[in-house]
Amino acid sequence: MKELARIVEKTEEILGTSSGAWDMVDPVFIASAILEAKGFLQPKREWVGLTDEEMLACNLDENGWMTDRETAKRNVEAKLKEKNT
Repeated sequence: MKELARIVEKTEEILGTSSGAWDMVDPVFIASAILEAKGFLQPKREWVGLTDEEMLACNLDENGWMTDRETAKRNVEAKLKEKNT
């Protein structure tokens, strides 16, 4: 919330008190929009895939036997989610 207050203060400073049409713009609205946009402008994390060993492990059950295709897909999905969140 401190960041919002800081941006509101800077916005008010930029807009001033007699900015014509800008008098109708709410500095809090502008500051909120800036903070929201900031979230979208953050650099994206690099996607992390699975190693060959991890892929193999996803295809084996706890006894080392091959799993069925559906279980293997779910294991891969879970492992990718674990590594990328």
